[in-house]
Amino acid sequence: MSELTPMLKQYKEIKSQYKDCILFFRLGDFYEMFFEDAKTASKILGIALTSRGSYNGKKVPMCGVPFHSVNSYIGKLIACGFKVAICEQVEDPKKSKGIVKREVIRVITPGSVIDETEIDEKSNLYIAALKSDKKDKRFGLSFLDLSTGEFRFTELNRNELISEINRICPAELLLLADDPLGKESFLEELRTEKIDENIDLEKASFLLKRQFNVYSLEGFGCHEMPLGTVAAGMIIHYLKETQKRFPSHIKEIKAYRVGDYMFLDESTCRHLELIKNIRNESKDSLFHILDKTLTPMGSRILKKWIIYPLINVKKINERLTAVSELKNEPILRKRIRDVLKEIHDIERLNGKICLGRATPKDLLALKESIKHLPLIKELTQAFSNNLISELSYELDSLSDIADLIESAIKEDAPASLKDGGVIKEGFNNELDELIRISRDGKDWIAEFAVKEQKRTGINNLKIGYNKVFGYYIEVSKSNLRLIPSDYIRKQTLVNAERFITPQLKEMEEKVLKAEEMRIELEQKLFQEIIEKITEQATRIKKVAEIVGIIDTLCALAQVAEENNYVLPEVTEEDEVDIREGRHPVVEKTIKDEEFVPNDIRVNLKDQQVLIITG
Repeated sequence: MSELTPMLKQYKEIKSQYKDCILFFRLGDFYEMFFEDAKTASKILGIALTSRGSYNGKKVPMCGVPFHSVNSYIGKLIACGFKVAICEQVEDPKKSKGIVKREVIRVITPGSVIDETEIDEKSNLYIAALKSDKKDKRFGLSFLDLSTGEFRFTELNRNELISEINRICPAELLLLADDPLGKESFLEELRTEKIDENIDLEKASFLLKRQFNVYSLEGFGCHEMPLGTVAAGMIIHYLKETQKRFPSHIKEIKAYRVGDYMFLDESTCRHLELIKNIRNESKDSLFHILDKTLTPMGSRILKKWIIYPLINVKKINERLTAVSELKNEPILRKRIRDVLKEIHDIERLNGKICLGRATPKDLLALKESIKHLPLIKELTQAFSNNLISELSYELDSLSDIADLIESAIKEDAPASLKDGGVIKEGFNNELDELIRISRDGKDWIAEFAVKEQKRTGINNLKIGYNKVFGYYIEVSKSNLRLIPSDYIRKQTLVNAERFITPQLKEMEEKVLKAEEMRIELEQKLFQEIIEKITEQATRIKKVAEIVGIIDTLCALAQVAEENNYVLPEVTEEDEVDIREGRHPVVEKTIKDEEFVPNDIRVNLKDQQVLIITG
């Protein structure tokens, strides 16, 4: 190690703790990779492989990517099966003595991607965990979408487990290192992560209580599903290790039983082409035909409704009558859908805020979405249907959050906090004073340039700025004879020379100090705003769910009207009687023929079997 520079020594020390990751090491405005990571990443990302210094007599391989476009590069590495550890500078380089302190602030894995450009807005991205019981041949399953906060758990038998894994399609599966499930063939195609730590029911319960900030888990149904509880605890443990925090938007977990929904095995889902067609494409699937949703939340809910069909007749009819009433009110439905078009992905914005990944643009998107909630509430109040009325009643306006963002964040705020210019004047008195000093100082510098032109007679004299010399006076070589005695030469160029004066340097110090303090204060204020919004995460999540359900119901009503679907009568009776039935997918996919409606009648008395030919 003696041959390494202090920086590369620091890199090697951090890398030794994350051997299974590609380490993105922050150096200024770039994330750099070294040694084997650089060789691997440069090939996958299509970037130049260079070198920096030497170690053991060989050049150290190096490559890098700009910090402002890092997400697309991370996405490519994740898609190729790698995990990425993000190592940031955690102290101000100007204040550090020696090498700047750096730490890994999060590890990005296939199941913990939250950047909206790298994930499908119409689909959930799940981390799942499994815990098996050798004696009872029962399994605990839990899954979480980190980007939305959806967290569920259950217990099931082997056949049900295989079906559930195929339904949720986890991006990442967690297993305890000694769990025999790791040898199962039906898990072979999944990206599996082994957890070495022994997580039992006691440890899992502790982690979940800490996550939800509760004394007991009985309210979540955990006492009835111990294996599912262990699986849920495994996910929280994994997030704590990779995200370096307990994600604050995950406030609850929902227990469910697979028996509450129609059992659909992998073969059935595939042959019915529910989500994807037989060629594994979304086009010409049932989801593709029905998806007239206008928000990402609605699209994700519709997909869940399709793969988790209800079997409770009362709940089925609640949905059907809601869709029917929306279908019968086309003008009101259109007004609601016109508003829904303006709603961003509230659910995932909430996740980004709570995970500390939100930008000023994200807060503005949340504010713009919230501003449309009162009109959605007003329009849905016109319906008599119980489900719609209940959704309307529970829809929170979130006006306090919109007001906070409105008062604080500039409409034209940049995407990054790096250079400030995010917080509105009038929001904070101290910030206003720093902005005034900075603005007055820049005005002074502009006036100073005019005065110097008059004083020296150099009409093309100008004042510039760079990070090396600060503010300087630039004079062309043809005018050097006019330079006053108080000008101090700083740099010689081909066609000009640069100078400073004591006056200019004094004002520069004031301006740059004010600018530096302004940016620091803006970052502090932005973080305080994030924390205030994070405290309301549960409210925001509930609103996102309600908006998503309203969107889904409206979309189904839209499809029903466009295709002339009728309201079915669903009962507990042992009979299916369909008159002039039309297959929603086949009807749309045949191009040159007219679909012929079919009648079907089956029951448990005199019509139990149908022989279908052709």
